[in-house]
Amino acid sequence: MPIADSLLVLSAGHATPADARALLAELHAQTLARVAEHARTARKSSAPLDPKPHEYAAWAPGQPTGQTVHVTARAGGRLACDALDAAWGFCRKGVAASTHSSLGGAQHAPDADLAALFPELADELLLPIAVDHPSWHTGDPDGRGPLPDFNRRNLGVDLASPGPIEYHAGRWYRAGTVARPGHPEEQRFMASRDRASGQWTYSAEPALLLPDGTPWPAWAVLDCGALPAGFAAPYGHRHWHLCSPAQILCLALWLRACQLAFSSTLDPGRIVRHADLMPRGRCDPGPSVPLEALRAWACSSEDLLQAIGAAQGYGWARWILEQWARPQGLIVRGVDDVIPGRTIPVAQMAQADGAAAQMAQADGAAAQREV
Repeated sequence: MPIADSLLVLSAGHATPADARALLAELHAQTLARVAEHARTARKSSAPLDPKPHEYAAWAPGQPTGQTVHVTARAGGRLACDALDAAWGFCRKGVAASTHSSLGGAQHAPDADLAALFPELADELLLPIAVDHPSWHTGDPDGRGPLPDFNRRNLGVDLASPGPIEYHAGRWYRAGTVARPGHPEEQRFMASRDRASGQWTYSAEPALLLPDGTPWPAWAVLDCGALPAGFAAPYGHRHWHLCSPAQILCLALWLRACQLAFSSTLDPGRIVRHADLMPRGRCDPGPSVPLEALRAWACSSEDLLQAIGAAQGYGWARWILEQWARPQGLIVRGVDDVIPGRTIPVAQMAQADGAAAQMAQADGAAAQREV
């Protein structure tokens, strides 16, 4: 069956665990072929590719148990949302960092017809690392640091996205850029400091572009200043890349395929943010990824096209912001309640919603008795 057809079956909720395993294997093989071609043509590189991540062996018994969602945030310009170039980066020999999946689709507008995009989505779901062993996507690769080795517990998935963004002189950039004396305001730089010498180095940062090279559109900006009163800027950033419905569909398909393929071990409640595991140094994937809804979709047979299509009809950016403020789906206590920027804990909101529902039910019952 063509990959696009397999994705449609998966989206409709009709795929079996065997279907999911076959689909993941096909996507991995296709990705390696495309990455090799990308290396030769776009990168002009003859360096060998090495999709074996950090010498990890197969999963230990009972693993994987969860998944970690990241954004790449690896470059400015048109590479910011280029999933294929990100996959190539993860496959380069000598590069220790890796991830199981790199997901594109940022170039599709919020009102895009997702059903018509399925043939293209087969090229946006990239699997540089096979799912039959861990990859290094979170923290210390050897488990010697202060954190547990989540790499040996969780599958890793990266959305090709810059994450938080900022506006300067009419252009959008990755967050964290600086100006330098003697340079125009629109020329931005990323600063880094050598730990040993303490010296600062500066690299020019290009303005953000879509993968096809077009300027960053207004619809690709999520303004968290529109959140309800009482909510601070998530992780201290007001503006974020608004992941497109096509990207969120790709993520939903990936999560569901993995849930089916590893149904005996994966817990959808352990689909977590990178920032949940490393709260002091990470903020990804940010408010643009409706994780609570995605957890529920991963373990259900709900039609993904209908679910995401309903969000498009409601207003994509509005729905994303409401999911951040008052998420609907599978909520994990103790993780989702403490996200920076959610000044009203999710648990309190859920309790309030439950109380309101009980009151409405009681009112309805009283009205029935009066009739």
